[in-house]
Amino acid sequence: MTHRQRILNVLNGRGGDNDRPPYFPDLSYWHEVRTQSGTMPAGLAGLSLLELHRRLDCGLPVHLYTDTLYTTAYEGVEVTVRSGELAQTHTIRTPVGTLTGRRDRPHRHESWFWREHLVKTHADLAAIEYMVSHRTLTPTPAKVQGVLDELGGCGFVDLVLPRSPMPRLLIDWAGIETGLLLMHDDPGRCQAFFDCVAEADDAAFELIAKLPGSVCIFGDNVDEVIVSPPMYRRWSLPYYRRRSAQLHAAGKLVACHMDGRLRGLLPMVADTGLDILDGLTPAPMNDWQLDDALRAMAPSQRLWCGVPCSLFCDGTAGAEQIRAFGRRILDTFGPRVVLNVGDQVPPNADIDLVAALGEVVR
Repeated sequence: MTHRQRILNVLNGRGGDNDRPPYFPDLSYWHEVRTQSGTMPAGLAGLSLLELHRRLDCGLPVHLYTDTLYTTAYEGVEVTVRSGELAQTHTIRTPVGTLTGRRDRPHRHESWFWREHLVKTHADLAAIEYMVSHRTLTPTPAKVQGVLDELGGCGFVDLVLPRSPMPRLLIDWAGIETGLLLMHDDPGRCQAFFDCVAEADDAAFELIAKLPGSVCIFGDNVDEVIVSPPMYRRWSLPYYRRRSAQLHAAGKLVACHMDGRLRGLLPMVADTGLDILDGLTPAPMNDWQLDDALRAMAPSQRLWCGVPCSLFCDGTAGAEQIRAFGRRILDTFGPRVVLNVGDQVPPNADIDLVAALGEVVR
């Protein structure tokens, strides 16, 4: 069997048909930094990301974002990004207001973060509403199929959906502190904003439902320190149910990236309508144990669950400890789980430990 066949069997509820469990560590960040910094271990230098996964005999997970799924054209809106090596200036000009923001990164091998978010006050929400309501999306199915063909049996792709409106405000547009204050100070205005964004996103969901690929994913990075249980119940549950029903009608499976602290949210996951819980990483990185997730999930739900990536770094754990953790995950969830390194292999991880975890599924 191929890695793709194994993972699709699990995600479609047929994991019992597999010859072995699927193992899909995300090595993209590790590979990028190690390649650019010239620190690739001996014997792996010069390998592409796909070749690296083949060398380790593990599946390659690929998220296909909006620039692969469709093109976006705006009417009456100017969106500009001026980018340097360590800083980016973002500007959105609309007839109802202009927004500016800045993203930085400490080093060219590190991730971008918002130094200054675009949305700072309730008045700024109007410009976002105008922007999302005055755009045309054109699907690019050939790009999606091209990635599927390139990966062959080694890889798996999911189609990244627009974040649901509430996490989108907190993560993409306002930041956590400002976004929470906006919601606290004027929940009615924020509800109207969420409704506008949801309506504008209808076109994206209709388009993605028709693209190649069987799994769609919300990249909501769910963490109860950001989204409290009452917030999740009020804004997330109804939205996930609605969109899951829409995508199920088109034959798609629906996942959500839930890589954070989840103890207070897990009791609600069975009611989300989601098929797949993605990126789950238990203690010691987060605040829940394997049995907590098992008890909370609906019988039909599947998951990606990883050995915490912190254990792969700086001599924190040895190979046998890594393998033992992987066996606990497989024993807990059986044919419902995709094993990974939760939720991404960092650049300072020991690649030999990633290989050691793969021995568990073989």
